[in-house]
Amino acid sequence: MTDVFGFPGVEPPNSLIKKLEQTVGGTWTPLAGDDAFFLEGREVIEAATTEPVGAFAATPTASEATNSAVDAILKPDPMAEDYEISNVIESTIGRHEYRQQLVDGAPVVGGQYGIHWTLNGTMTFTGLPVGDLENRDPGIRPHRSHEEVRQAMRQVLELSKRARIDLELVVFPIHGRGIWAYKGKSVLRNPPADLRIYLKADDLTLMLSHDITCSSSYGEASLYPVSPLRTPYLRPTLLEGLDSVQGNGFSGSLIAVSRGGGTIPPMTSTHDYRMAPSDPGFEEVSAYHYACDAAGWFAQKLGPDIFSGHPFKPLKVVTNDRQVSSFTVAVYYPSSGEVHLSSSRRRNPALSADIVRHEFAHAMADRICQLNRSASIEAKVLSEGFADYCTCSALDDPRFGDYVKDEPNGARNCSDSAVKFMRPFSTANMYSNGTAWASILWDLRSELGPGVADMLATHSMYYLDSGATVESARAALLQTDRELFPSATNGNAGRHEQVINDHYKARLP
Repeated sequence: MTDVFGFPGVEPPNSLIKKLEQTVGGTWTPLAGDDAFFLEGREVIEAATTEPVGAFAATPTASEATNSAVDAILKPDPMAEDYEISNVIESTIGRHEYRQQLVDGAPVVGGQYGIHWTLNGTMTFTGLPVGDLENRDPGIRPHRSHEEVRQAMRQVLELSKRARIDLELVVFPIHGRGIWAYKGKSVLRNPPADLRIYLKADDLTLMLSHDITCSSSYGEASLYPVSPLRTPYLRPTLLEGLDSVQGNGFSGSLIAVSRGGGTIPPMTSTHDYRMAPSDPGFEEVSAYHYACDAAGWFAQKLGPDIFSGHPFKPLKVVTNDRQVSSFTVAVYYPSSGEVHLSSSRRRNPALSADIVRHEFAHAMADRICQLNRSASIEAKVLSEGFADYCTCSALDDPRFGDYVKDEPNGARNCSDSAVKFMRPFSTANMYSNGTAWASILWDLRSELGPGVADMLATHSMYYLDSGATVESARAALLQTDRELFPSATNGNAGRHEQVINDHYKARLP
């Protein structure tokens, strides 16, 4: 088991707060709970400098504050060359600097973190840094010939002798220490792949290999754009991100669809899936397309890197699952990171974009803030509300569940002005309370437009965790508003603060 996907040596965020406030000053807050490295320091930059955001890197006082904060968090060892700046982005929010940790001048695998300075005087740390670099000294550098290393990589992965491999010496953190490793990059054309290969430097054995290709191929299908009820005629549809090899499943790099209790036709090299609704495989092709569409919507709001971890490796979607009742229709399992759709033949959820997108949105909430991973009913209410809103906004229709429940006005409807929170929160009123949260977001969409409301809704999830409440979700909207849409007259508020509070209060009992 490697250390690559954690942040070894870094104290849990909550225990860092006192140290940061004593060292750097300002007020620090963990924004994503103890399981995520996401810390914000308010008023830190204001105390350090009055220069514009773009001048932070060149301002000694700001750099001093930043380095003090990094020291407090990561405790860099003198033997390490600390970091190199891998990317800098100047945005409307502020300046974003992304760093790669180094040991003895070599990159540490998994040792990336970001420092974000915003216009309203905050500094935020994100990423997966390694905090105990003093324990990661790999010793004397290896001196193998590059051709020897390339030959070993080709052999272990059975690559062509003509396959080009670019090499880099790295430090691989594992079992509490660091070892020298060779990292290889190789782009293949048939089948398309962009490989990352890691071999131990001492014996050239394989440690890790993976393909980072986002999309390998395209396919074609005839599908219902939304559902047989809303859009009853099949339309030609492009399928994206398909694997380019044949196999016993319908899958791509991000989504993998299988059929519960049965088989589906194997993928073909031509990827021609124009078929009738009664043909085997139609449900799986539909579910794949709807899930990919949902991924595209979220990537547009949050960026494609959001899919770089669980459960999108890839997200597994199971159709025709007889264990899922026709009443439940569909479910997302956080522990396994899988979406399961019921086997209803009359109103099959795999043919309904709103159902598939809704469960995909649950997976997104799990990825960002793990709303479904606690016993908190309020957190589950928020997960249902976010899933309803994101689905309905993407489809530009406030109805949800109209096809599967055979209710033309929707089993739930975000535009229902009569919906309010019901207290106390319980499993009995979880979905109706979820609709109340979705309705707040829909009200914002109606007043501010889908672009602004979608950004507020999706980015606010970064400020939540598995113990979130509807009140903390309101606070997360306000925080997101301050970051994305700062007020020109009040530096401590966003320009939609009053609108957010008004619509929230309107849904209280």
